[in-house]
Amino acid sequence: GKVESPENYELVDGFGPTEAFAFMSSIHNSEKITESSVGYLNYNTKDYVLDKQGRLVPVGAIGELCIAGYQIADGYLNREEETLNAFIRNPFDNSEGYDVMYRTGDMVCILPDGSIGLVGRRDSQVKVRGNRVELSEVEAVIREIDYIDDVTVQTIKVAENYELVAYVVSSELDDNLVRDIIQEYVGDNKPDYMVPSFVIQLDSIPLNVNGKVDRNALPEVDFDVLLEEYVAPTNETEKQIVSAFENAFNQKGIGLYDDFVRLGGDSITAIRVISLLERNGISCKAHDILSYKTPYLIAQNVEKVKKISYGPTVGNVDLLPIQSYFFDQIGLNDFTQDFVLKSKVDLDLNILQEAFDELCNVHDMLRATYKYENNEVIQEILPLNSNICEIEEYRLDDLNDMGKIIAEFHNSLDINGDLIKIGLIYCDDECYIVFVIHHLIIDGVSWSIIIDDLTYILNQMGAKQEINLVRPYPYKSWVSDVKSLADSIPKDEKQHWIEISNLLDDALIEGKSKGFTFNIESKFDANNILMLSEEEYWALSIARSYKKTYGKDIIFNRESYGRDESLADVSRTVGWFTSQFPVHVKVDNGYDNISLVNDVYDLKEAFKDINHLGLNYESMIYVLDELKYKHCPVTFNFLSTEFSFENELFEPYMGELLSSDVEFAVTDLDSISFGVSLNISRVDDSYVIRGDYPDDTYIGDKFEEFIDNIKSELEFIGNYSFDGDIVCCLSEPQLGIYLDEKAHDKGTAYSTPGIFECSNYSIEEIENAIHSLINKHPILKARVDDRGSRQLLVCDNSPSIKIRDMNSFTLIKPFNLNKALARFFISETEERKFVFYDMHHIISDATSRTIINRDLSAALSGELDDEVDLGFVYSSRDSFNSKFEKIYDESYEFFKNNLSMLDSAGILLPDGGGFNNNIKLPIHDVRSRVEVFCRECGVTVGNFMNGIFAYTLSRFTGSNHVYYAFSEHGRHELYLQDALGMYIHTLPIIVNCENRTVEDYLVSVSDLILDAMRYRTYPFRLLAYEFDLNNNVAFEYNYDLNDESGIGDELTIDEMSVNLVSDFLCVVNDIDDGYVISIESSEDYSDDLIIRFLKAFEDILMGMLDNIDLSDISYISSEDKDILNHLNQTEHELPYDDILDAFNDNLAKYPQNNLVSYNNVVYSYEEGAFIADKIANSLKDIGVKKQDNVAFLLPRSELYMLSVLGILSMGGVYVPLDDKLPAERIKFMIDDTESKVIVVSDETYSDVNDLVDDSVVLLNISEIVNGEISKLDELPV
Repeated sequence: GKVESPENYELVDGFGPTEAFAFMSSIHNSEKITESSVGYLNYNTKDYVLDKQGRLVPVGAIGELCIAGYQIADGYLNREEETLNAFIRNPFDNSEGYDVMYRTGDMVCILPDGSIGLVGRRDSQVKVRGNRVELSEVEAVIREIDYIDDVTVQTIKVAENYELVAYVVSSELDDNLVRDIIQEYVGDNKPDYMVPSFVIQLDSIPLNVNGKVDRNALPEVDFDVLLEEYVAPTNETEKQIVSAFENAFNQKGIGLYDDFVRLGGDSITAIRVISLLERNGISCKAHDILSYKTPYLIAQNVEKVKKISYGPTVGNVDLLPIQSYFFDQIGLNDFTQDFVLKSKVDLDLNILQEAFDELCNVHDMLRATYKYENNEVIQEILPLNSNICEIEEYRLDDLNDMGKIIAEFHNSLDINGDLIKIGLIYCDDECYIVFVIHHLIIDGVSWSIIIDDLTYILNQMGAKQEINLVRPYPYKSWVSDVKSLADSIPKDEKQHWIEISNLLDDALIEGKSKGFTFNIESKFDANNILMLSEEEYWALSIARSYKKTYGKDIIFNRESYGRDESLADVSRTVGWFTSQFPVHVKVDNGYDNISLVNDVYDLKEAFKDINHLGLNYESMIYVLDELKYKHCPVTFNFLSTEFSFENELFEPYMGELLSSDVEFAVTDLDSISFGVSLNISRVDDSYVIRGDYPDDTYIGDKFEEFIDNIKSELEFIGNYSFDGDIVCCLSEPQLGIYLDEKAHDKGTAYSTPGIFECSNYSIEEIENAIHSLINKHPILKARVDDRGSRQLLVCDNSPSIKIRDMNSFTLIKPFNLNKALARFFISETEERKFVFYDMHHIISDATSRTIINRDLSAALSGELDDEVDLGFVYSSRDSFNSKFEKIYDESYEFFKNNLSMLDSAGILLPDGGGFNNNIKLPIHDVRSRVEVFCRECGVTVGNFMNGIFAYTLSRFTGSNHVYYAFSEHGRHELYLQDALGMYIHTLPIIVNCENRTVEDYLVSVSDLILDAMRYRTYPFRLLAYEFDLNNNVAFEYNYDLNDESGIGDELTIDEMSVNLVSDFLCVVNDIDDGYVISIESSEDYSDDLIIRFLKAFEDILMGMLDNIDLSDISYISSEDKDILNHLNQTEHELPYDDILDAFNDNLAKYPQNNLVSYNNVVYSYEEGAFIADKIANSLKDIGVKKQDNVAFLLPRSELYMLSVLGILSMGGVYVPLDDKLPAERIKFMIDDTESKVIVVSDETYSDVNDLVDDSVVLLNISEIVNGEISKLDELPV
């Protein structure tokens, strides 16, 4: 770390482990090139930086430090297993003194100046629930807590995972309180996985002789602490989840409230649990397991996997909110629907009746009845085989009489009686079925279900085959699902509905009902430039007309089909699922491009951004009673294609039922209306609009004007074109760049320049070609119009075309995003002409440069077609719509699961001293080999290159997990193949580079890349915000988009002409016979590091082609081997054989110099020799022989050195004991070393005497030093 040298002193940083005699490298503090440097090797020391497979890593890459040399210890006393793991054969040098190397556990790299850079400890970074944790970081947080006197955090294995144990010393807190305080405090300040699962309070932390925590002396952990008080599961789902927990953790006795995370669960364990659950018909996601944690909560939130069939429902069923709404209305029998089928075959009444009866047995709601009891509505499902409806037969001479039958059926329905009427009609050798069904038991989707299943039943009956219809999800269960939503409505959503409800006032829109009908001739263009659906086309026209007529924004009563698939699969369930909710649509109502496009997006967002299809709004009224139902000014129901279908037996018959030649007709109705109701149906190229409105209200006063405005808006929007000035919303890839540019000073980082030679043409011809290019690609006229909540791309600002005679690099300047995002320059020399262009990344990607060059060439030769490129508009539409699609949430879940390993990913540490350079390394004569290899492995070349980059990165970070972002071109749609624009998606991933076969590794990387591309919908900017991601290390495979045809055979270094988006961007481009690997880097990374990375990339690429296992690949260059060998040339002949030789030499030269001093007690060399010799002779007299262990326990004083000299001079092995250690620890060390003699002093004699028996002799050297001290001119050895 950073330490300032004290004034008037030279500070030296010495580094090394005890096993290598305290320190093995050193450096003057003032000479460090980085704070991490711990210096250069001492004499007679060699070091090796190795990866987990024991391979040398390149200079600058991170690995474990291993040390060899004479000073390395022989091992750990009486700890054979640990010795074998830490002291291993040196595979790089078998010469005497260096044939064994010690694995330090320190993660280091070799810095550019050859010194050692310390990164961290291998064993202090542990895996907890799949996440890498620095134990010292947890300890530091705990030390922040008041009343915590001391702490050490360790790990312990629980089942297949590791958990944290905090051993703490606190003089003021009891055991339970200290556990709760620590877990709460750490949980508030750190992620869940850093919270200790166990907290054990001690009187003191046990230490070893080196003053480090003695792990062996720490008390064992009671695993039962992890388990809550056992509560047994209560139902089958809970039992299955508990069983899955027990299997995954290999642990019995898990209860309903035991915590998945505290049990040691991680994302991998969650996947095991999911797999076990799916075998038993239970479906959930890893996110559910990690979020809900206990079997009880998980059981509340999982789904049952779709079974083959559900049992029938009989008896009472609660009303769905939409049904409750119905019973609050007047004219209850007016809520009926009809449908007419034309049969393609002759139908027999009895067979049709039998088929319909079977249909009623399958679909419960066809057997529904209603009655009032104590002023409450009772919905009851009748038993199977009940007589629901007798089909009536009619034979008509005039098909127009069918309308009378339908009207009669409508009038005969009664909620207290028949809810279904069916007629079989014969006329003119044709056969028709008329259905009239009450809306209480059917909706638009239900019609298609009924017709499909009726067709199936009739076909099976005709073929005399068994009827095996799957019984769908019960409507009764759906009612419970919807009502359960009420408990989880977010506060902000509730507030939203309350605010809209406060804008509604029934008194203003209640009036005597007037019915109306009118017809509009109009052909809707599904490919309209505004990207409107047919329903949106009508809704926008109505919203703009309403504001134009009544001077305020509209509130629609919006109907959705209500079948929220996130709750259950009701795609085949018959019933009334519709949900109704108010939608406030605000419009500018302008007729300029920007205002209209804003209106389009405001409408789309208002319609789409609704949770659970609006079911929560109805729940707030009919379940929670938190709102009162209020009518909206406009109810809009679009029925254009809802009932369209055709199969082998039936086709719909519309006849003249929907046709109308009435331009506008109004009739008085004997009822009350709340607001205007618009029911819109399309027949061919015309629309029939029917409904009612309240007379004597502000709506009724201007109703005809309102209708006229609707007609004019339909015409305006339907025929709208941008006339060149196109406006659309920024797509997500564009928005990410824009927001990054706005938040940070990116300079020219997002410039995408290009150059095109056109020497054979005149300046005028070149200018005309550029204008043609701009007309074809209107995005070249784009600027950004930031409306605060929405950012628009407005194509109304033509780029400048200037003639300049200057170096192209001087033309690259930052863009003003509110003005043109492209600029063109024509440069002319004596012999050549060039077009230099620069575009902001918002409107350009790598492919765009290729398209510009191609189309400029075509324009100059008169071959450019005039088809306008609207790819960016379609991309904007798709990007906008994706936010409301299922894939959006699925994409988030994918990245959340993958990024759960983020904390375990290594970091490419900056080494400084770099420049903004682009360094390129060509790899020739390999392309065909790579392509064949990729085909055999079943991976693409792009994914192969991703795998190489990830593995190379892992070697330089010293971690098996790496994080980086890769670019995906995003041009999957046909309309984007020749489109200018920015379509690239930035996709962040964690890649696991653990050792396995090359093929297995590449397949796993390929699967990951393909999944990330599939789930590209969720934007990087939001992932970056939530997971604190960056784009500092990035990778691109650019195929042949960058022209590298002029590349030679050697590595090249070019200065970057623009600012950088990423600090470290690796790009791979194809060339004829191979690839060019280039890295654009900031000044954070030296050229040396980049060059080594590129060469390692090449070695790993070739190694994957040539080897079976990843561990077989060597990726260190011969140059780096030479450098490391040079750094290890530390052999130096020492002037002394050992410490006694050095002592005697100094004794002979400086006998009267001070040897040691402490608290004013001073001994010279000759006096020290005398005392040491007395100690040695005393030990010999006691019977100590050479190589015997001699312990000594002395207070901190001058006696320490004198004892060491005495023991060594007679050939003994000294064992130092710390008088601060606990008595039991001291006794253990005495027994473990089998010391038969202990050197003590007056201060320690009695303490040691209490610890040992008569077999151990105590030598009190206080008697020696307190006696007469003479002098000695040589210490005998």
